[in-house]
Amino acid sequence: LLYGDPATLAVRTILREQTPAWFEVETGFTDLTGGTLTFLDSGQGFVWTSERDGYRHLYLYRADGTFVRPLTRGPWDVTGFLGADERAGT
Repeated sequence: LLYGDPATLAVRTILREQTPAWFEVETGFTDLTGGTLTFLDSGQGFVWTSERDGYRHLYLYRADGTFVRPLTRGPWDVTGFLGADERAGT
């Protein structure tokens, strides 16, 4: 995941994932059910979808790319993500 500054054209890496067998292509930043990235309305972070543990799960990051915590875990896949209730913390 790269952040770019359109004024300076500077680009920095925020998040990097690697896997030898699979590569997920982001299809659109507004695709909440199939996309891998959802920015929080507060601008304080984002939810990242990943199969890093062998299952499709959700992970919370700060806006600067700092990992906060997994949001889901277990031997099952998240098949859709409808959003976050930031006030309730869910």
